[in-house]
Amino acid sequence: MTSLAPAAAIRPADGSSAAESGAVLFDAVITPHRSLGERGFVLLLAAVALVSCAIQIAFVALGAWMAGAFVLFDAVFLAFAIYACRADMDRSERIAIRGATVVVARQGQRGSAGPEVWPAWGLAIECRDDPDYGCRNLFLLHRSRRDEIARDLSPAERRDFLAAFAAALSVAGFPPRITTVTAPALLVR
Repeated sequence: MTSLAPAAAIRPADGSSAAESGAVLFDAVITPHRSLGERGFVLLLAAVALVSCAIQIAFVALGAWMAGAFVLFDAVFLAFAIYACRADMDRSERIAIRGATVVVARQGQRGSAGPEVWPAWGLAIECRDDPDYGCRNLFLLHRSRRDEIARDLSPAERRDFLAAFAAALSVAGFPPRITTVTAPALLVR
């Protein structure tokens, strides 16, 4: 899910521009989409445990207790895999335009890395586009630095993010150079 603060012409009381004052012109927090809520997660694990118990009882009743043990190991492994996948989704990315800088801060399950600060002047954005899929990647480019942003967005959301981010940079007085790299189409229509 994404929350975007739209670009706005922010003018401090002293009449200086927003870029000079260090005001936040754009702030987006990007988190991965979770199709399974907390209640659904508990219900899924309960269903796995219930099916596993039913299969174990059937195998033990047939005298094949070893097969029941393997079903138990499968159920525990499946529960661990679901839990690990859910824990991996505990991350976020915050992209903000503050004054004349772009700040990219990432928070993961192991804590947060220090924020990356990019100068807004001379910033370029590269969009990797696929005719069959849409906008696959967005990269921030400045001189020899390159970093992928908005990884957890869908292609349509990534395209909307690019438009809002570029508009905010333009409002701040730093229009970005946007390059679209298009891959060849795999599907023939």
